[in-house]
Amino acid sequence: MEEELRLLEEILYYSQQEPKRITRLDAASLKQCPTIYWTDEDAACRSNSINDGVCFVCLEELNPGQIMRICRRCKPATVQHVFHKDCLDWWFDIGSQCPICKISQSIS
Repeated sequence: MEEELRLLEEILYYSQQEPKRITRLDAASLKQCPTIYWTDEDAACRSNSINDGVCFVCLEELNPGQIMRICRRCKPATVQHVFHKDCLDWWFDIGSQCPICKISQSIS
């Protein structure tokens, strides 16, 4: 009985808490994350990068002929995390951080 009462009190406590706000990436910041047409050369030169030729959102390969989006605010500045455009757009609907390094891509 005591355990049930404790659980009910916990449920009541959490039900009264302010929900966490989702901060999606704003349109101006999204424009700072350019899109590129992925070529054979891109695939060859980036296959050994931190992405290792994989989109870290859907975990599928980055293939030539696909449209990609680049996170530009990742540190160091020489690092560019690349994802399928649709995957990263979906990711930015629910947050504003790079899926790999968690650096905010917001410019505001």
